[in-house]
Amino acid sequence: MLSLARMEKGILFLSEANATDMTVRKLYYENAYIREFDATVTSCREISDSRFAVTLDRTAFYPEGGGQPADTGVIRVLDASPAPGGSAANQASPGGHGANESTPAAAANDGYGANPATPAAAANGGYGANESTPGGYGANQATLAADANGGYAVNEAGPGGPAGGIAVLDVREGGDGEVVHFTREPLPAGAAVRCALNWERRIELMRHHTGEHIVSGVINRLYGYHNAGFHMSMGAGANAGVNFVSVDASGPLDGEQIAEVERLANDAVRAGIPVASACPAPSELAGMAYRSKKEFSGGVRIVTIPGADACACCGLHVRRTLEVGLVRITAWERYKGGTRLYMLCGRRAEEDYGAKNAALREIAELLSARPETAAGAVRRLLDENAKAAYAIGRAKTEITRLRAENLRVEDTALACVFEEDGDFADIALYAGIAAEKAEIAAVFLKNGEGKYRYAVASKSKDASALAKELNRAFSGKGGGKSALAQGTLTGSEEDIRRLAYAAANEICGERS
Repeated sequence: MLSLARMEKGILFLSEANATDMTVRKLYYENAYIREFDATVTSCREISDSRFAVTLDRTAFYPEGGGQPADTGVIRVLDASPAPGGSAANQASPGGHGANESTPAAAANDGYGANPATPAAAANGGYGANESTPGGYGANQATLAADANGGYAVNEAGPGGPAGGIAVLDVREGGDGEVVHFTREPLPAGAAVRCALNWERRIELMRHHTGEHIVSGVINRLYGYHNAGFHMSMGAGANAGVNFVSVDASGPLDGEQIAEVERLANDAVRAGIPVASACPAPSELAGMAYRSKKEFSGGVRIVTIPGADACACCGLHVRRTLEVGLVRITAWERYKGGTRLYMLCGRRAEEDYGAKNAALREIAELLSARPETAAGAVRRLLDENAKAAYAIGRAKTEITRLRAENLRVEDTALACVFEEDGDFADIALYAGIAAEKAEIAAVFLKNGEGKYRYAVASKSKDASALAKELNRAFSGKGGGKSALAQGTLTGSEEDIRRLAYAAANEICGERS
């Protein structure tokens, strides 16, 4: 019998062993919708100051892998005494399964545990176990019928539930297939614990991972490009949500092609296609078409979205594409000969759309335009600004020329000018014209307290020699050639002027 064995570079490999022989029971592969579960601590070791590595006999915490970040949540040690009613809501029953785990009896529910919405949800008026029904209560909300659970809904924290507890900050898979949970507090080995996932984070990751599969599948089907890289960027903090997802397509895509990819991806989302995972036998795998960065002969997990994608993947996904909600490709750029796309799904896509739509409305109001004509109004404004900037530039050049031509020079060795405003366009132009009135011209433009930009020009002497002296004396930076040198320096006008005259006279052979 094939069993889940190890994860490597985003691919889940299998081994010829019974699932019960595995070190840890990986509940996230049995039912990705388990929010809470009970387990036993098998080990706890301190790996650094205030950081512990905890292992459990079974876990629904997904370890980072396949581009999908790790789950977070809490673990709480259960009291030795049973909760009222004999057992807590999510404790393992005599049959060995907790209320939120997939059990043999779940076959009546098409193989899903208590929380997923399944075709059998018709008994709930077509709503999934955790969805709100027309009656106003989801199957797991606290209702009068919850009396069978001591008045608590299946996923709520009843007496002895997971409220509080020790935070799970990160989860990784070791080389031996063990799943390690990182905490800041120790847990006693052998203790019975109740664990709760940060469900909002988990379901958001599942939506985005499934959305990425759909987008990558559409790109592959339309253009033959492969997914060369995939990354989920998360916000700061263990409980933060998705900032963006990046997908690296192996070839170039333009705006029209990307718009088509987004349209077809959302068609697949709205179609509500079932998302299935399977570990086909080698003979079956050989005849399957699926995306992968390398070829396999068997022992690999394939995630399939019929008509949209099939891909070797170890990550977790929603049950049906409709749960992705919405796919938005928010930006793209050329990357390593291909195209890097940035995307968001579900609530995050809606938030992005809302923020950008609000910004567009504000821009339209500022331009006295309608949102649909705002782009044209911006183009007209940019064109007008470009023309105005050109006119201003020409005016500043003329001011520069007039100032330089009207400059009165008393020393034939050096024309030295200090300016405090930027009404002229180019100090190099200023120095060049001034150099016609003296052997060397140096123009200094104030650029903050004690800071100056400078230009040194000469028709017959080495302007760069004066620049070097200025840089040496006033911590300056810059340089140039004999005819023109430019840079920046720091000093007082009096000191700069004194050194400039002395250096210019020396360069011109008139030592003082």
